[in-house]
Amino acid sequence: MHLARSPRRPANPGTGVELLAGWLSLVLLGRILFVAGIRDGLRRSGAETLPADFALGVMAVSVALEIATFAVAGGAVQAVAGGAYQSTIVGIDAAANWLNLSVLAPFYVSVLVASFAMLRSRLFPAWLCWLGLAAGVVGSVEGVISGPAFAAGGSLYQASQLLSAVVLAAWLWMLVTGIVLFRAAGRQPT
Repeated sequence: MHLARSPRRPANPGTGVELLAGWLSLVLLGRILFVAGIRDGLRRSGAETLPADFALGVMAVSVALEIATFAVAGGAVQAVAGGAYQSTIVGIDAAANWLNLSVLAPFYVSVLVASFAMLRSRLFPAWLCWLGLAAGVVGSVEGVISGPAFAAGGSLYQASQLLSAVVLAAWLWMLVTGIVLFRAAGRQPT
């Protein structure tokens, strides 16, 4: 079915998605900067940074995938606006969805490895490191099963949806780690 423009449909209905894609391509870089801050704090203290180096690279992969997700979704909106065939739009949307599902594993691996580096350094509260480790392990499992769960549906999909609540722990870990880093930076001699 070819989607023709109708008088009731605006010429470009996707400005919101396109704006979101551009905005996220800017703000998601903050996740990379966050892990770079952990690595820098460890480096300045003389702690081993190899795990944090790896966490930084993995977070960069996660961010790149997430930016690509919304760029592809913006392309789907452009396809709709251009009157593309429904099958083309469905294919582009499916590609964006699978890109989105692939964001999870590298994000949580980064949380896991950065938390491990923080724990080994003994510079961060132990509870915070363990929170990040737990969120990283559970989230990594979610990242591995989210694609097959989405495809299979049913109880596997429901389990994956339950595991997605771990993002709250990851956000809490990021927030508190940021506060710890900010406070430590304020104590540094200039």
